[in-house]
Amino acid sequence: YIRSVGDLCWKLKDGKTSCEVLCTEAQDIENFLKAGRSGSRASVNSQFPPANCQYRGTKYPSDRVNAIVNAAKQAGINTKAGYAGVVGNALVESTTNLDPAIENKKSGAFGILQWLGSRRTNLEKFARESGRSASDFSTQMSFFVAELDPNSPYYDSTSDAAAPGGNLARAMNSARSPEEAAALFNAAYERAPGQLEGERQDFGVEIFSEMDCVAE
Repeated sequence: YIRSVGDLCWKLKDGKTSCEVLCTEAQDIENFLKAGRSGSRASVNSQFPPANCQYRGTKYPSDRVNAIVNAAKQAGINTKAGYAGVVGNALVESTTNLDPAIENKKSGAFGILQWLGSRRTNLEKFARESGRSASDFSTQMSFFVAELDPNSPYYDSTSDAAAPGGNLARAMNSARSPEEAAALFNAAYERAPGQLEGERQDFGVEIFSEMDCVAE
């Protein structure tokens, strides 16, 4: 007769019991399912100080959204609409999971902001010099900041030249709405006029509505 749960187990050739093995396998399956439910994605720690606005929503990965916001702040953008405009573009360029390893197989564009051609080459060089991978999220955010820094060897003057007044950050700070900021960032930085303009602006509005800001 059965005196305890242990009586339901049997010994295996390796000395273990069936219960040990089956319980371990069951736990492994549970852990796998939990990882799948949470997206099995490592968190991102921003290397830049928090901006005056932070995303509080749950629809998109908040750590990644705020890492972009913090990088935008470091690059000179300092308004709620400006931050939302940058993030709105990133959500279009690298999917709503903000995947830094995403690549457009047709064009070769790569990463959170889909760097293309010589800009992708510069990203890869920047990563090598930093001792990191080009697909690392934080590396890409550092490169984004470097592209908008006139004192950086990776400064991308085209972005500033394409912006009203010749300065992208200042133009973004003058945007009167997240829609305007998203369109401006696409025109000057992404340079994909007409490509998913509505989606970029819609994402910008959505992020804008889920941001909390404090006075500087």
